[in-house]
Amino acid sequence: MQLAIRHSGAWIPWAENSPSAKSEHESALRRHVKSTGTDLSSAIRVAERLGGTSFGLGDDRTVTPKSGKTGLARGPVFCDYPTIKEMAMAVEEARSGVVAVLEGPPSIIRVPLAGWAAAVGAVDALTGTPAEPVPDEIRSRFEQLALYGNNGYHRGAGENVQVMVPTIAREIREAGFDDDFIVSYLLAYGLSADDVAGLRKMIG
Repeated sequence: MQLAIRHSGAWIPWAENSPSAKSEHESALRRHVKSTGTDLSSAIRVAERLGGTSFGLGDDRTVTPKSGKTGLARGPVFCDYPTIKEMAMAVEEARSGVVAVLEGPPSIIRVPLAGWAAAVGAVDALTGTPAEPVPDEIRSRFEQLALYGNNGYHRGAGENVQVMVPTIAREIREAGFDDDFIVSYLLAYGLSADDVAGLRKMIG
């Protein structure tokens, strides 16, 4: 996991009517990213599998958890309805660029992305409004969590990690943020999908 957030973000939060407007929302994300002066010719898409042309990007510009591509020029990264694994991959692929996300419906394999949006100040492509950041004191707690998780959240982590991570998570919860928000926020630091279960167990 990284010790700093290295990408910016754009998103469209999930709403119950999102499926009927999915293509329009994909276009809105593209327009927003382009309006920032970002070159879309090197855009890539992270998806569960190859196939389709979401965001106007075909298989030649698509990477999946099972079919990464080497040698692709890296530009903005687009993903729609990402799972935790795909969101983690999008952050990794961004390489200090922009991640543009169409948030999907909550499920076991997805985490609500409000935490990630708050961490990166993601701009809502429909309203132009940036996500509200967490208070500075809580932001510093997240920075500590990222530091303690630099080598992963697992049973073999040092005693200090085993003690401090749950303590910091409890302070964040007391400020009104739930475990989904914590996990989502840490995705901005490059939390891997493999470490999500360990983190949840450690703070739960």
